[in-house]
Amino acid sequence: MDHGFKSNNNGSLVNQLSSSSMETLMLARSFASTVAAMFCLLMVGSASAQESEVVSRSEFDALLHRLENQELLLAESTQYAPPAKSFCYPCSTQAGMEFGAELLLLRPYQSEGESPGFDLFAAPRMWIGYAGERGYGARVRWFDYEAENRENDGSDIADLDLTVIDFELTDRFRLGHWDGELSGGLRYADYREYNGSDFSTMENSLGFVVGVSVERQCTEKWALFGLVRTSFQFATEGIDSDDLTDDAEMDVFFRISEFQFGAERLLWKGKGGKVSLRTVAEAQNWSGGLVGDDSEDLGLVGGSVGIVLAR
Repeated sequence: MDHGFKSNNNGSLVNQLSSSSMETLMLARSFASTVAAMFCLLMVGSASAQESEVVSRSEFDALLHRLENQELLLAESTQYAPPAKSFCYPCSTQAGMEFGAELLLLRPYQSEGESPGFDLFAAPRMWIGYAGERGYGARVRWFDYEAENRENDGSDIADLDLTVIDFELTDRFRLGHWDGELSGGLRYADYREYNGSDFSTMENSLGFVVGVSVERQCTEKWALFGLVRTSFQFATEGIDSDDLTDDAEMDVFFRISEFQFGAERLLWKGKGGKVSLRTVAEAQNWSGGLVGDDSEDLGLVGGSVGIVLAR
């Protein structure tokens, strides 16, 4: 009766165990068989001195060594091996969409200080995306920034106009207590800058954008996150005011980098989704501006507040 009971239960357990648990079970069985063999040898040795001579000392030592190895393997498997899980993320959550809208306050800076001091200017950024059950997804993002500096009489000193549209594929992952996301795709960007009589445009640029973001859940409602994203842009319609000949348009390369760090607070969560409030400190670098006699870098620094809807 006992053997039949074990057989039936072993069959149900095998169907429920993961690959890691199966390996642990095999080690446990091997360990048990080794202990049983050793026990039998000891029983034989205690039965009669003549029978014990059949097992030499070297054979007994080898058996003991095997027993010690099986014990170590079993301990490592049960105590240190992580639970088996799929590499896909997050397999235990539902697929759904995410929409975000942010209001940014950014101030421009130039690497050589040729543009006059700007104030903080507001800019919108919005995105919409979808992620499947295995963590793969897609996202579209739009950002538009305009800044201007005028004389007391209202005449322009400097103007700045930046536009970015991203088309990305995404993949989520988990690293310890951190949840992350890799992204990559195509970026369209316009860069227009005017400074007195100097101006430059790098319009209709296309390039490749890549990024990574991580998030750490601190409490039930608060989480910290960080993001790094960069793109390499190639424009065939670059114009510099120092060269206004018939062949004024130039092939221009520039780079856009973004750095974000902030916190997100869960406002509401239900069966239909969740709503979060996000606050961010942000810096951007636009390299390769053509205003003046040489190329310059443009920096934007500030922060943002936004709402994220997920369902």
